[in-house]
Amino acid sequence: TEPAVPLPNHPCFPGEIQRFASKQTKLQSEATLALAQASTMARMQLEVDKQTKKKSPIADMVGIPDLGSGRRLHLTTSKLQEMNIAQLQVLVNDLHSQIELLNEDLVHLLIERDDLHMEQDSMLVDIEDLTSHCHDPSATNNNKSTINNNRPASHRERRT
Repeated sequence: TEPAVPLPNHPCFPGEIQRFASKQTKLQSEATLALAQASTMARMQLEVDKQTKKKSPIADMVGIPDLGSGRRLHLTTSKLQEMNIAQLQVLVNDLHSQIELLNEDLVHLLIERDDLHMEQDSMLVDIEDLTSHCHDPSATNNNKSTINNNRPASHRERRT
């Protein structure tokens, strides 16, 4: 069978194919540029977040000015030995609350990452479908029927 000739307003009509290819190239270059800048942008955002983070009110209570500043804090043994039980308990409680907040942030970020991966996968499938449709306009939108007709019968199907 000869491939079906697309109608003039069909997305795969020769003029439309050129526009599609042009738009595809433009989107690919934009995506490449965005990916190249992603690492730098993430570092910049991290720095902004660190700078806007408020100083912990616990810092003054415990007598450690850098506490809660977003920087990694190294407490020496001598500094810890100078602190009384109440200060140490405040410090422990603050660390527990920071851990809890960071865990919550991590969960939210992991959920967002998973959502973005699913969205990306969906887009890739859509792109693959559009590309294959433009290369073979006679293909049906229902790939399931084509797949089911071409696959060998399962053991259960053969017995009936």
